[in-house]
Amino acid sequence: MGFHHAVIAVRDLAGAIGLFREVVGLDARPGGRHGGRGTENAVIPFREGYIELLSIFDAQKEIAVSGLRGQVLADYLAGREGGLVGYCLATDEIFRRAEELRGANIVEVPEPLAVSRRTPAGQVLQWHVLLPEGVSWRRPWPFLIQADPANPDEHAGTPAPGHPLGATAVAGLSVVVKDLARSEALYGHFGLAPAGRDRVPELGADRLRFVHEGFGIDLLAPAGAGAVRAELDEAGEGVFQLSLRVKAMARAAAWLARSNVALLPAPGCPGGQLIPPDRAAGARLVLVNAS
Repeated sequence: MGFHHAVIAVRDLAGAIGLFREVVGLDARPGGRHGGRGTENAVIPFREGYIELLSIFDAQKEIAVSGLRGQVLADYLAGREGGLVGYCLATDEIFRRAEELRGANIVEVPEPLAVSRRTPAGQVLQWHVLLPEGVSWRRPWPFLIQADPANPDEHAGTPAPGHPLGATAVAGLSVVVKDLARSEALYGHFGLAPAGRDRVPELGADRLRFVHEGFGIDLLAPAGAGAVRAELDEAGEGVFQLSLRVKAMARAAAWLARSNVALLPAPGCPGGQLIPPDRAAGARLVLVNAS
């Protein structure tokens, strides 16, 4: 099981595609509409994993079809232009993982859900997703995905991603949680083991770290006033920040400077540089050197 993708919800998909391409320097590619639902997406691909830009084109339809999951997404976008809402880990044993999580009796775990999407080229992609509590958005845990082995290669023949920003991979992410102990137990049932604990005074948080197949997941719980407490109060538990590896920080800074975007120090991430969230569709994106 490894990182599959992270999701940035956006109110205006076309505008977000242009923003990430022209300002941020990430090659966002139109994806398509999700079959039978009211959402559509674009994808920022890397050699391993991707970032999904997710938008609602028909809120009534999405809520009618997806229930609470659609309502959570619609409510989130009603109050902001966009932001990080979730992340996904890949597995090839989704039904067994569902049984293990169900047996832990920490959260409600429904049966994996069959989902499809039609690409702009007319291909139909199919997969199963496992959504603890039936909701993938603004929750302190990942959702799981298992692709249909018969899926066509959507990107066959397309050039490998070459982002002007110089980004090469998603390095990790952080998640705001209320209770580190409860979250540690839950993440253990996803097959993840803690790699360390510390306090991050710059964020006013206690941190529990996981590293899986080179991908880092940090759980952050408030330890006083600070950005983590503010995030919890404003948006609740969920993904807080995404880290991207870049070939050279100077190159990334120079690209962003073209659009008068100045990088900021990233609290709690030595050497990391934060793109101002208002210039990244509301998402906190931290750049770290590939080395």
